[in-house]
Amino acid sequence: MQELTFLFKSPNSTRDLNNHIAKLLAPGPYAGLEIVPTDPPSMATGLTEGRALTDEGVKIVETLPIPSLVTFPASDPNYPRVDLVVMRHRYIAAMTPAPNSATYHVIKGVATPPPGTPMPREVVIDDVTDPLYATSVHPGDIILAEVQIPAGATAISSDYIYNRFRVLTTPEMRLEYAEALYMAFGNFVFEGWDLTTDVLNVIVSPGRGLLCGLPNRTTHDYIITTARAREFLYGPYDDAEPAALYVVGENLTLDKQPDYSRKLRMTVTCPAEVGTTGNIYVTGKNEYGQQINNEAIPITVGAGEAVTVETISRFSEVYHEGIDAHELERAGFTITIYIKDKPINYIYAVGTQAGKAIFKIVMDPAYQPTCDEYLLGWAEADETHLFRLERWATDALALVIEDLSDQCNSVNRIFTLKGLPRSDSEFLIMDGSTLFKNSPYNSGFTLVNNQITLQSEVPTPDGPGSTHGSKPTELWIKYTRQR
Repeated sequence: MQELTFLFKSPNSTRDLNNHIAKLLAPGPYAGLEIVPTDPPSMATGLTEGRALTDEGVKIVETLPIPSLVTFPASDPNYPRVDLVVMRHRYIAAMTPAPNSATYHVIKGVATPPPGTPMPREVVIDDVTDPLYATSVHPGDIILAEVQIPAGATAISSDYIYNRFRVLTTPEMRLEYAEALYMAFGNFVFEGWDLTTDVLNVIVSPGRGLLCGLPNRTTHDYIITTARAREFLYGPYDDAEPAALYVVGENLTLDKQPDYSRKLRMTVTCPAEVGTTGNIYVTGKNEYGQQINNEAIPITVGAGEAVTVETISRFSEVYHEGIDAHELERAGFTITIYIKDKPINYIYAVGTQAGKAIFKIVMDPAYQPTCDEYLLGWAEADETHLFRLERWATDALALVIEDLSDQCNSVNRIFTLKGLPRSDSEFLIMDGSTLFKNSPYNSGFTLVNNQITLQSEVPTPDGPGSTHGSKPTELWIKYTRQR
């Protein structure tokens, strides 16, 4: 037998329309309508704005928050209980002058000893679940929250309130599932998104992946044109004397600071008659704001040669006259030096709500990616081309190893990782010894986001040219990648 519930020329009532909606859409609170404490806290609670749908197909919307909605019965002096807060509404046709409003009620639970608590023989134990309220819950009541009332409570705080799960509409379900997938698997590339170079461009091939729990894909090559060559920080000619090269021996000052924290690359050129050897000393601040005093960079240059060296630290600032190359002087000969920075181009896939990924380059080594950004690899550039392109492991729960030795300089105690490790998947080794996370003896390391900090009892790791210690430190970490 077929039954139709919504017909043209139906009676002047919304009942048929309600019946048409009822059971097709799930009843319950859809958004908001959360029970909240009063201010100051009391035995009453308030309600946020929101909307709900009853089992009769009636949509109820609260457009403003209600500071004090319902008041709870006094607490039991000996035992806790769990009360319910419900929205109650029954459809009544042709109400005059307006439809009947929904009302809110507290349904008192039974005071019950906590599990394992000794109790007098006369106390009756009830299972604190919905059947406990069966005699008080009316047909069609929408349960908004469970509220725990501890023994002797005189006010209700947010710790006592457990709002029921809201019915999800399609967009909300999508976000809920996306969050669950991201928490379970992190970001990953399913196929494609391979990296190639074309002069100073990075080309990302078509592919697809999961970014912040949402599937994203591209169907054509994506060209990133923002990869840059390293910049001049101190040019090869003196502004005051355009014809003269800078000469080693001067305490040099950069004509500009790096845009981001970067290593410095210094080229020393000797005349045909003589070579030189010694240290270049650099003083300034690294990416963590730590002061670097006279970081020594050893260099040996043969007669008629030009040799390029780079700093261990990534400098965010070099102090005035902070570059000292006096050890390279050779009496009677002109040995020149000029300085550039060494940016690394970090290549990220960025998810969109449209499901079509975009790609970008970031040069800040301390950049914190959002959940919809995923590091694919990185590239280094000179003035004419990208000469090094590294693709990173991008599969689900990828296991990666990062060598942090090049960040060791006898000063650094904080180290930046390229990826974000999954919690408690880290394995940190320094000179063959395992360091434990959050060591109670301060002899391990801490990890916040993608930054490792050595604890106070761990010796500062040495680097090449360090002023103490006998050899460079080997420091590396293995972890399961979250993003």
